[in-house]
Amino acid sequence: MNNEVILRAKVWEILNTIQANQLYVHSSVLSFKINTTGMDAEATPVLSQNEDFISKIRKYFKSNKLSIDEEEEESLNAGKNSKDKSTRNPKIITLDLPEILTITILNAIVPNSGMLLIGGHGGGKSTLVKHLGRMFTGLSMSNIEECIIRAHPQLTEEKMIATLNIAKLMQSGEEEVLWRTFTTSFWKILDEVNRLSPYAQNMLLSMLAEGKVKYYDKVYPTDKYVLYATLNPGGIGTFEMSSPFLDRFSIAVYISMPTTHDLSIILESKDDKLLGYDELIQVPAILTKEQLLSIWFLVDKINVTPESENFIHSIVREFTLCDRLDKGNSEYLTPETGLCAGCHFNLGKLVCNKVVSILSVRVAKDLLRYSKALSWLLGFNEVRIETIAALAPYVISHRVKFVNRELNEKPYWGNRLKFTIDLIEKAKIRFINREKCYEILNQFREGRGTEADWEYLKNFQASDLITKIDLIPLVESLNNPDYKRTVKLIHKYRNNQNLDKLVEINEMLQKNLTFPNRGELINIIGNALRELTYWARDFRFQHWDVVRYTISSNYVSFSKALEESTKKQSTIQLREVDLFLEINVTGIEPNSLVQINCHGGRKAITLRKLLEDNYPKENYDVTLSNEEFVTALSQPETSSTISKTNSPKTRNTEQDELEYADGIADDILNDDED
Repeated sequence: MNNEVILRAKVWEILNTIQANQLYVHSSVLSFKINTTGMDAEATPVLSQNEDFISKIRKYFKSNKLSIDEEEEESLNAGKNSKDKSTRNPKIITLDLPEILTITILNAIVPNSGMLLIGGHGGGKSTLVKHLGRMFTGLSMSNIEECIIRAHPQLTEEKMIATLNIAKLMQSGEEEVLWRTFTTSFWKILDEVNRLSPYAQNMLLSMLAEGKVKYYDKVYPTDKYVLYATLNPGGIGTFEMSSPFLDRFSIAVYISMPTTHDLSIILESKDDKLLGYDELIQVPAILTKEQLLSIWFLVDKINVTPESENFIHSIVREFTLCDRLDKGNSEYLTPETGLCAGCHFNLGKLVCNKVVSILSVRVAKDLLRYSKALSWLLGFNEVRIETIAALAPYVISHRVKFVNRELNEKPYWGNRLKFTIDLIEKAKIRFINREKCYEILNQFREGRGTEADWEYLKNFQASDLITKIDLIPLVESLNNPDYKRTVKLIHKYRNNQNLDKLVEINEMLQKNLTFPNRGELINIIGNALRELTYWARDFRFQHWDVVRYTISSNYVSFSKALEESTKKQSTIQLREVDLFLEINVTGIEPNSLVQINCHGGRKAITLRKLLEDNYPKENYDVTLSNEEFVTALSQPETSSTISKTNSPKTRNTEQDELEYADGIADDILNDDED
């Protein structure tokens, strides 16, 4: 059984268990449409199980001559007459996911991520992320509690990061650093982050920005972590958080107080303060840290289409560009102080005139990382623009300073998320309208652009800032005879799979710093070499020592790093001319996975052949047997029974994953028969 299928099923089980056991109750929904055109139906059966479930229920009612009242009948048939394209076009489906749970879970499966949970006190923010910590890492709730820092204005470096061993300092004068649990823990929770003083914020900023913390002369690497920070707006003893600090939090979710329906569910549940709860049953350990690291590796391998990349670029640039100046270097002249007066781009359908600050490069990277995570969770084999658009408001809204007169008026009344959702929709519409411009750019990239294409771009720039400021200058630089000849040669050698020639051109470009569009050509060659030579393989850790000796004996420069990989969980990237090797060690137990991939030129092909010949897959298989698959998914009876009954409205897992709709429908029919 595919290990990836198991891991994805376990992540869904975490979401289902939290809902079913009422560990967190909130009715807000993350809803978006997905165009499934071109998707592999077997790999992404998003609605198939849900539709099977509905058809079984209707068939049962019909076969048993049962009736429902007129209102229910009308509700069931409403979709037939709906004008919503998603109900008439089978290629477009609507996904409804629990908003807060989905975003918080995505943060766990994105490597080295930081998330803000913003909302009033008593909304369950801290409790939710503690439960997630238990389920994702297998640590006990008491261990998770030790990973929490509760912020306050007097929080010092010694209380947060590290302290000295006072006894040893007084006895021998030695400065031994004792790192705090928050520093060393994988799962980090920072409660009420806006109560941190500016000095304490800077300490945390160092951890988030550099992946390490320093105390006296000692440095502790924090290269693998999951961070959640809660924020209660306003209140006594809070501090303003700087833009660079907020920018280090990759995603944010705004948590409103429970609705009437939510409160009724909460009040009907048992009183935990009186009766407590069974941690093993209600908050089961579903994944381990090792398995979560494997998920990180799998998420990173999700394919990104050129269209999706362009959409990410487009969003960031829509929020950043200005026809008159560089917003990032303008301190006083802004859209709030008259910058946009008289500009012909000052229109309601545009984004630039509603944003004061700019978006950093981190936003583009975070959009890509979280979109990959959502795509993996839903079982998609690639990132689509719909997933990017759905997540963009959560990645952007907390980082941007908006024009107050736009944000604070009807219909937003200061709601940053709602305002950002509308801006993303505007950006998406403009991106779709700009589609032909990207096609023309691609033609010039491949050396096939025409004069007619150039004229189209020049005319389009009058109404589009991205075309005017970004695409036109790039196309001008690509319209060079030397570039055209070289890129055509690259495509020829790629089609002929001539690795030696591709490597030869690449080496020439590396040395020739003045060649036109050298960086663009090197990138094209890199993609071609990756496409032709990419290879991936998983081993058990018990075999890794032998495998890494084989690699070291042929690539001596890798020896030290490979030896270090046997000592702890780690992800390493190794490079030589003609070879890129990535290794992800998920743990150091015998059955832990070691995931490797390589690409490049001839050396990559040689390494692949070396490992395949010495370690044939049939003798070093890491795929779980059916018995192991059942064991991996097994949970205490109460937990597994409950968790099957509370899945999102729309599921997208492979057919091997739990047979969701069939199981529920059969349970309902059996109950009725009883």
